[in-house]
Amino acid sequence: MSQIEEDCALALQWLTALMSIGLFIWYGWQVYKKQCGWEVIYICILESFKYAFEIAAESQTPFTIYLTRWDGKDVTIAWIRYAEWLTTCPVILIALSNLTGLKDDYNWRTMKLLASDQGTIICGVTAAMGHGWVKVVFFGVGFVYGLTTWYTACAVYIESYQNVPNVAKPTVRYMAIMFFVSWAMFPLLFLMGPEGFGHISNAGSTIGHTFADLLSKNLWGIYAWFVDGKLVDTRTGMDVDDKFIYGDASNAPNGHSGMMSMGMKSPSMGMGDMGMNGGMNGMNGGMNGMNGGMNGMNGGMLAMNGMNGGMNGMMSMGAAKQEIILIADHNYFSAGGILANKLQSEMGKKVLKAMSKEELISVLQSSTVSGQPPSLIMVCDGLLSQMEANMLIQNFKAPIVQFGNGLVPEISIGAEYIQNVCSTL
Repeated sequence: MSQIEEDCALALQWLTALMSIGLFIWYGWQVYKKQCGWEVIYICILESFKYAFEIAAESQTPFTIYLTRWDGKDVTIAWIRYAEWLTTCPVILIALSNLTGLKDDYNWRTMKLLASDQGTIICGVTAAMGHGWVKVVFFGVGFVYGLTTWYTACAVYIESYQNVPNVAKPTVRYMAIMFFVSWAMFPLLFLMGPEGFGHISNAGSTIGHTFADLLSKNLWGIYAWFVDGKLVDTRTGMDVDDKFIYGDASNAPNGHSGMMSMGMKSPSMGMGDMGMNGGMNGMNGGMNGMNGGMNGMNGGMLAMNGMNGGMNGMMSMGAAKQEIILIADHNYFSAGGILANKLQSEMGKKVLKAMSKEELISVLQSSTVSGQPPSLIMVCDGLLSQMEANMLIQNFKAPIVQFGNGLVPEISIGAEYIQNVCSTL
C-alpha cells in the first residue's frame, strides 16, 4: 500500500463526506418546500456519519473488525462499509420501487427488492469472513440474490420510464445507468480486493468503494430529487396542452381554469375547447348545444333527471367513439358500486372496474393496447393524489373525475355538474 493510495483514499473520503453534508442541507430545504422525498435526505445523513467515522477512526474497532481464522490467517473486515450498506441500500430500493408515485407505498415488489438485497449483503459479509469453499458458496448465493435485485430493479425502471412525464424520461434513463454501473462495481471490488483475490490493497479498495458510493447514493439521489421535482411540477407548471388537472381556477397556473386543464384536446374525448365549454354550459341548464350531441338535453331535463342527465351530457362528448367508463375505488368498491350500478343498469354504459391504484393502471394499459380506452375515469374515496391524477391524464389522455370520502368531489370537470351528479347519489 503506497502513501499516494492512502492520500487519495482520504481525499476522496473527505469529498464524499462534504458532498453528503451539503446535499443533506439542500434536501432539507427541498423537504420543507415539499419537493423531495424522505429517502434521499436519510441516505445523506448516514453517508455523512459513515465517512466521518472512516476519516476519524477507520482502522479502529468496531469500524474495522480483526479476526483470526481457524487456519491461523488474520482477516480484516471493513464492518462500517457493510453496516452502511445494510442501512442505506434498503432505503434506496424503497425509493426505487415507487419511483413514479403511482403504486401503493409498500407492495410485493418492494418486499422482493428488500429481501434480495439483505440476502446479498449478509452473504457478502459471510464470504468476506470465510475461506475456501465457504467463501465460494456464500459469494455465489449472494450473487444470485444480487441478480434478483437487478432483475426487479430493471422492471421498475422500465415501468417508470413508461409512466413518468416526458420531461422526466431522460432523468429516469440516467438513473438506471447510474444504478446498474455503480452497483456492479461492488462485487467486482469484492473479488479484486482483500476480501477476494487480493489484487488491490485496502486503500485501493477504499478508493473504489468511495467512488461507487458517490455514484450509487449521492449522484443517484440527486437524480431522484430531480424526478420528484418534475412530478411536483405537473401540479403547478404545465399548460393546457399538457392535459393536467387542476381542481379549480385558483389552483391553475397562468390564469387557466380548472375546466380548461382537464384535457379538452384529449383524443379519447374527440372534442375541442368549444365542445368542452358547450358541454359545461349545457350541464348548467343553459344547454346551447354541442354540434347536435347535446341537443337532447336542456336545463329542465337536468333539474328533473339529475344523474341520468349529467351522465348523458358527459358521455355525449365522446359519442364518436365507444363509450367506456373506468371506475376505481379501493374501499371495498362501495362508492364505486353505486356509480357502476347507475351507469350500467340505468344508462346501459360499459363499465370497467379497478379496486386499487395498481389495478387502475393495469386496466388502463390493457384497454389502451386493445384500442378501446375509457372515455372517462371516475375515481372514488380519494384514491389518487393530485400528482397521480396529473400523471394519468398525461399518459392515458382520459379526463378524470375524482370523489373524496362520501362522494364529495375533489377534482372535477365542472363544479356545478358534479353537484348535480352527487345530488342524485
